[in-house]
Amino acid sequence: MVAFFLILAGLVALVIGAELLVRGASRLAAAVGISSLVVGLTVVAFGTSAPEMAVSVASSLSGQGDIALGNVVGSNIFNVLFILGMSALIVPLVVDQKLVRFDVPLILLLSIVVWIFSWDLRISQWEGILLLVGIVAYTVHCVVVGRKEAAAVKQEYDEAFSPPPAEDSTSGKTNPWLALGWQLLLIAGGLVLLVLGAKWLVDGATSLARGLGISELVIGLTIVSVGTSLPELATSIVAAMRGERDIAVGNVVGSNIFNILAVLGLSAGVLPGGVSVAEQAWQFDIPVMIVVSAACLPVFFTGHLISRWEGGVFVGYYIAYTIALILLATQNEAFLQFEVLVIGFIAPLTLLTLGIAVSRSVDQWRWQKSRDRFAQDDASLPQVVIIGGGFGGLSVARNLARSDMRVTLIDRCNYHLFQPLLYQVATGSLSPANIATPLRNLLRKNWNVAVQMAEVREIDLHRKKVLLEEGPEVRFDYLIVAAGVRHSYFGHAQWESAAPGLKSIEDATEMRRRILTAFEAAEIEQDEARRRQLLTFVIVGGGPTGVELAGSLGEIARHTLEFEFRSINPKEARIMLIEAADRILTMYPPELSAKARTSLERLGIEVRCQTRVLEVEEGELTLAVHDGEEILPATTILWAAGIEASPLARNLAQQSGAGLDRVGRIAVQPDLSLVDHPHVFVIGDMADCRVADGQPLPGIAPVAMQQGKYVANVIRQAVKADSGKPRQPFRYRHQGSLATIGRSAAVAYIGGWKLSGFTAWLLWLLIHIANLSQFESRLLVFIQWVWSFVTFGRSARLITGQKAHASPVSDEEVIGKS
Repeated sequence: MVAFFLILAGLVALVIGAELLVRGASRLAAAVGISSLVVGLTVVAFGTSAPEMAVSVASSLSGQGDIALGNVVGSNIFNVLFILGMSALIVPLVVDQKLVRFDVPLILLLSIVVWIFSWDLRISQWEGILLLVGIVAYTVHCVVVGRKEAAAVKQEYDEAFSPPPAEDSTSGKTNPWLALGWQLLLIAGGLVLLVLGAKWLVDGATSLARGLGISELVIGLTIVSVGTSLPELATSIVAAMRGERDIAVGNVVGSNIFNILAVLGLSAGVLPGGVSVAEQAWQFDIPVMIVVSAACLPVFFTGHLISRWEGGVFVGYYIAYTIALILLATQNEAFLQFEVLVIGFIAPLTLLTLGIAVSRSVDQWRWQKSRDRFAQDDASLPQVVIIGGGFGGLSVARNLARSDMRVTLIDRCNYHLFQPLLYQVATGSLSPANIATPLRNLLRKNWNVAVQMAEVREIDLHRKKVLLEEGPEVRFDYLIVAAGVRHSYFGHAQWESAAPGLKSIEDATEMRRRILTAFEAAEIEQDEARRRQLLTFVIVGGGPTGVELAGSLGEIARHTLEFEFRSINPKEARIMLIEAADRILTMYPPELSAKARTSLERLGIEVRCQTRVLEVEEGELTLAVHDGEEILPATTILWAAGIEASPLARNLAQQSGAGLDRVGRIAVQPDLSLVDHPHVFVIGDMADCRVADGQPLPGIAPVAMQQGKYVANVIRQAVKADSGKPRQPFRYRHQGSLATIGRSAAVAYIGGWKLSGFTAWLLWLLIHIANLSQFESRLLVFIQWVWSFVTFGRSARLITGQKAHASPVSDEEVIGKS
């Protein structure tokens, strides 16, 4: 009973004494002209840490070293986790950048130093003296820095901690000597109460520990450390409620520094043998103090703000630490399970959350810094304009990131499209969001790159301007045109309405609508001839797109739609692949073309080579065969045969005199620039770039990405005044070709190696997943593919669009053509 009374009386004396000490000392400091943050780090922090000083020194002199050390370590943990946590729960705490740059790293360093000093389970007298020298140096540093602070900052502190002066009706002034005497009296009274309170608290805690059989270390880490930290708790919470957040945070940071350097230093320095360190403290409690100090860095750095959720995490961790101490002190078997829970789940989850928060904070800081930088030097920086957000344009933008250039990427869409998987959207395997990513999101960390959604109408090479359909002209010093290609009907543009191509998301969803609507219409059709027409699918073009589209359609009919219809059997669908050449996949070796054809035929697909399309109309197409013409009734005709370059290629050719090939691609120099225009580059599908044998480079993603990287390096060198140095010609490094036919079936030609079957299919999967632009897309596509492989399902089989409820072919068309 006496022990409890001593502890209670000691805590009351400590709180009152600390309040008097802080009130007097803060007014003295404010009068000297020191800022609120420095006051919080020194006067307030040192004053509120006076209980720790009194308790630890008294414990050390009485031979109770465990309480002396436990008080310091426990107080530091309590200060950060509980006091800062509770203060942040009341109001989010703004953290001064000075703390992030110097004081918080100093706490972490000092915590590690204490752990190193404790290696031999003792902090020697000389080590204590060394810590005391440190507190002197730190105080001098704070005073020097504080004297440099603006007077306005000091006034902010004065308004919160100095009450308005009482008006004197006679003189209107307060006697400065009387005020000084009152402040000194407050300080002296506070010190007396602190000494008495410390003695009562130590005596009561020691008696309680002996009576309950609990070690002095645990008592020091809990009751004594919490009790002596009550002044910090009261001061920080009151400061937070008053809006003095600098003092609330600075009080805790400064107290922790004072506890290690002054309290622990003096406790070890007053005795020749220093302070003994319990093995539990060296193995568990001091490492916890180090971890807590390290946790301050990312929390403080996330926007220089301790938010409410971070405060809640801090308080939760202190509760967990207290539970661990109790379980450890009572030797409870649940300690091991609790340790596994914290180390195996709670700590990693917290680290992950803090990592994400730090990453976002760094991004925000870089974004602000970059915005200020480019706003100031707008006129002096080179202007680089990229037209097209495909593989080539995106590659240029990324490789010009963080350069001293203003880069503007213009695209008619706001997203980057992974075209190699577009056919899977057309056949319901993937949704558009799986293969398309907003350009602004992809380039959000490229601070010098701006994205503009606009349609380019014309390029004026002589004035160096890009003219848009809507919006002001865009000036450029360097221009990269990567506008790509679209499908071509070889001079028969009227075919497009009957046979859509596959170059955009809109094309893919239109194909998907036609494919799925054909099955739906066949389900309710009574006329057998019309039903056969509805279930006839024709793909024109035997290149990679046509082959992959045909294989995917075969799997839909043979597997995905099985058992889903009642009137038709989807397996009876007729799927044809039409190719004008003598074989499909002409860019592959003949043996791989043959294997691809065998795989398609295994899926029930008719492959017809050396067959040209003469006419395409709604519901039928006319083919050229050996003995004349053949009219083939087919509701769904999909075009994957030809390409033509963007109209911008013709616009550039007319101004530069560069030639165009038969599909409209513009000829470029070996450095990918236009003739007589070294500052204008054309890359990707719309560039007619010839290799050593005179053949144009294929229109595939690796070509565009390598060209984009090359052009970015050329521009960097030109900006660095190396324009007099001759440019090295672009050299394409062929990485191989891949095409998939269906489940476990693909062909690959890589470095002279010819692969087919499951090995090629697995390689195709890995390469395409790796080249998706976002981790989220990679994960979602991988999960979709695994699920589809196991279940044969396709989750994106949605019929959308303006004609979603209409039959693909009208009754009149079927009757007239049957």
